[in-house]
This record gives sequence, C-alpha cells and structure tokens, in this order.
Amino acid sequence: MIRFWLHLFFVLAWLGFWEPAEARRARFKPIPPKPKKSDAEQAIEKLAPVQNINIDQMSGKWYLLTVASRCKNLLESGFKVESTTVTWTVTGDMVSVSTVRKLNFECWEIKQNYMKTKTPGQLLFKGKRPAENVDIMVLETDYSSYAMVAFKRAGKITMKLYVFASADVMPMTDFDLEQMGGKWYLIGFATNAKWFVSHKDDMKMGTAMMTPTEDGDLDISYTNMKTDGTCWRMTHLAKKTETPGRFLFYSQRWGNDNDMRVVDAKFDEYALVHTIKTKGGVSEILNKFYSRTTEITDDLKEKFRQFSVDTGILEENIVMLPPNGECSVA
Repeated sequence: MIRFWLHLFFVLAWLGFWEPAEARRARFKPIPPKPKKSDAEQAIEKLAPVQNINIDQMSGKWYLLTVASRCKNLLESGFKVESTTVTWTVTGDMVSVSTVRKLNFECWEIKQNYMKTKTPGQLLFKGKRPAENVDIMVLETDYSSYAMVAFKRAGKITMKLYVFASADVMPMTDFDLEQMGGKWYLIGFATNAKWFVSHKDDMKMGTAMMTPTEDGDLDISYTNMKTDGTCWRMTHLAKKTETPGRFLFYSQRWGNDNDMRVVDAKFDEYALVHTIKTKGGVSEILNKFYSRTTEITDDLKEKFRQFSVDTGILEENIVMLPPNGECSVA
C-alpha cells in the first residue's frame, strides 16, 4: 500500500511541473524592444526653461493670448474658448494660481497651487496620482510683457502664450503736460526689483521737480536727503512720444531704458506713474506715487496699493515712504 501511495505522489508531482509546449514557448518568448520615440516625443523631453528664470517675478495678472494643444476638448471646442485671465501669487516655495474664464456667459474661477522645484523656472502641480502630475515650465519671458509656458503631463504637452496685464497700462486720456510741472513729493514706491527688496527699509521720502520743455518733453530732477545729511541727486530728460502722458528716457546711472506712463493724476493733489525699466532684455515694473504735500489720504494709499498689486507687485514690496528732510536747491 505504501508503494502505491508513493507512486501516485510522484506521478502527481510530475504532472504539476508539466506544461504544454505552447505555454513553454510563451513563457520564454523574448520581450520585444520598446518602440523608438518619435521626433515630437523626443522634442517634448528636451523642453526646459531658459536659464535664470525667476519665478518670483511672474507674480501678477496675465492674459491668455493663445493655446497650442492636441487635447480632445480643445480640438473639439477651441473655437468657443473665451477670454481667460490668470493671476500668479508667489509665496515662498508655492505659487497660487487663480484662473478666471467665461463659460456659457458665466465667470468661473479655478484655484490651483504649483510647487517650486530645484530647476529654476520649473513648477510641479501634483495630481491625485503620480501619473496625473503636471510639469509646468516657463520657457521664455521678459516678466513685463509676455511669457511662454509649457504644461507637460504623461508625455503630452500644451503650450500657452500669456501677455502681462501691465502691457495694457496706458496713460490717462486727459494728460496735461503744463499741469504736471512743479514740485512733487515721492511718497509711494513699489517694485519687485532685487535692489529695492534689500534696501526698502532704509528708503525715505524724496522730492521731484518736473519742468515741461518747449519741445513737449519733461525734465525731471530728483533729490533725496541721505542719513548723513548729504543729498543724492539725479536728473532725467523724459522724451515725449506720440501718446500724451507717455515718455521715454535712458538712465545713464542705472544703464536701463525707461518707458514712463502717467496713468492717473489730479494735478493739484497727486500723480500715479507707471514705468517699465528694461536692461539686458529683462524688464521690471516700478510704480511711483507723487503728492503735492507730504501727506495723503487713506483712499489714495489704497488706490496706489491696488494698482501696484494689479500690475504684479508683491504686497510686501509696496511701500509708503516715511517723511524726510529736504535738500536745498542746487
């Protein structure tokens, strides 16, 4: 009896290890090589932000100008896409993005948070699963007029071209050169420029003497009393353009081109001036608030704050300058 059971055990064991020839061939069938990536797929993998992109300078409101994508929704209804605005707010390592668009005659807002990465100019939007993560790359921008941004997910890409809201900032329609003349106190100062961020706590109120010329230009002389009692002085001749209230000048001291626009003024009380400063192909925004006196109302302070935020200036970089002594006339 024992021999019978041993014999049966070995037969069953042998049958357990046996498999048909077709199954053996399938099990040992070589794995086919991965298909070669197309030129387009290789190009997508090589996409990268330009060097030295500063995400902090992307803060502000942007208009979506055009989109390039093969996503099904855009292919089917792209002709129905309406105006879209995107507001970037940078806080530490996070970028809060608010997208507002019209759909069926209603405004919809989508809020997302992008995280900074170790690669300058590259952000990450985390999906519910790793496969849903989106890489966001700022491919090219001058921070003050346009930005080309790529969104990459699962080997597919969407390209978007934005224009900065500040590019639409125009001078006031009823600008009067003669009324702009005279003495002004520089009370409000707002910019994301690095030099300002590191020196803003030491800055104080200064004065500007604006003198219209016979040719329609504006001669501007700045003075500011330093802590040691000496005076800092600077002069620019802002050349008129075809648009009243818009002037251009080159700063020898700072080596930059300046596009200056008087966007709002009550000439016997205040003037709000918006300047785009460009050096080496990189632009920065500078907003200044001038007053005929050394004090302004809370309403005017809020006007300056809101305008600066709308043109991309971070809240912490909007400063109302403290009083200061005045320099004597040179």
